[in-house]
Amino acid sequence: MGRFLVERYIPGAVDKTYAELGELLGAAFANEVGAIRYLGSIVVRGDDACLCLFEGPSASEVAAANKAAGATVDRVVPVLVLQPAGLDLWPATLREPDLA
Repeated sequence: MGRFLVERYIPGAVDKTYAELGELLGAAFANEVGAIRYLGSIVVRGDDACLCLFEGPSASEVAAANKAAGATVDRVVPVLVLQPAGLDLWPATLREPDLA
């Protein structure tokens, strides 16, 4: 399983638009649609961008699951999830293995 960032660009979107998208994704992936898990989103205000993190077998499967849920997809790329030592933003099951 890999981690993938789904990029969405929604011109003119407001916080409510992104909140509704989050609810849609949360509901669609609540039961782990296939092998896809929705891990959360970051909204980049001023860029009309919403970056959503997923775990799944491939970029193409993550894209297909998002489209099936009714969400737009501009690009899907593999990512590495990192966080500073002592900061617990991501559950242990989502952290990358030691990179040393």
